[in-house]
Amino acid sequence: MPDVRQRAAVLAALNTVSNAQHLQLKSKGAADNKFWGTTEAVDKALISAYKTEVKDHYFWQQNAMCCYCSSEIQPNKRGYDAEHIIDKDEHPHLMFELDNIAASCIVCNGHKSNKNVLVAAGKPGAVPKASADYLLVHPHLDEWGDYLTYDVYDRVVAIPENAKGQKTIEICGIKAINATRLARRFSANQRSQAYKLLVKFYDYKTKRKQQEILTALEGLAQHSLESAALIDDLRALLDV
Repeated sequence: MPDVRQRAAVLAALNTVSNAQHLQLKSKGAADNKFWGTTEAVDKALISAYKTEVKDHYFWQQNAMCCYCSSEIQPNKRGYDAEHIIDKDEHPHLMFELDNIAASCIVCNGHKSNKNVLVAAGKPGAVPKASADYLLVHPHLDEWGDYLTYDVYDRVVAIPENAKGQKTIEICGIKAINATRLARRFSANQRSQAYKLLVKFYDYKTKRKQQEILTALEGLAQHSLESAALIDDLRALLDV
């Protein structure tokens, strides 16, 4: 079984940004939900220093794994994101809170976007501190393995009957990652088409549409011994 990310200790204080500068960032962020991407030179340099430090901290705290899908990420700052757990679009006052940042793969961050992750309606004045306040598995409050695991195909799946694990897969688009892991079981010439079909399978809601995709996948698998062994498992694996 692959390694999993570890619950991260929250960064206690910044070394590259002074307390006064941090307060300034918080104030400007609260006033402008686009401030994270500002082009103003002085603020941009300050935000860059902030991003670098928080990303490095959470990268190592999380065992070099994405905070949501546990995929391995590399210590190249362009290869992973400083993820706002509670989105900055609707909650700009939390943009620079150290306990609202984690290290996320680009796929999970992109799928999650500005989706709601809070149980309670409304906008909290501060970052909620309890696991029960969140719909998804929280990078700092939850151990990943208490909610999610891997199946025999290395897909990320929720622990049985675990709603928070299931919600994390939904919010972060982890089924797209799972589709890639299944597609690798096909022959080299079939993987791209298999991936596209698997993504459609996960997107479709009706059994009829899913059955059509499964039939197409079985057809692809029959083209090579490498993936032929997968045919017997596909129906149960994809819950059809």
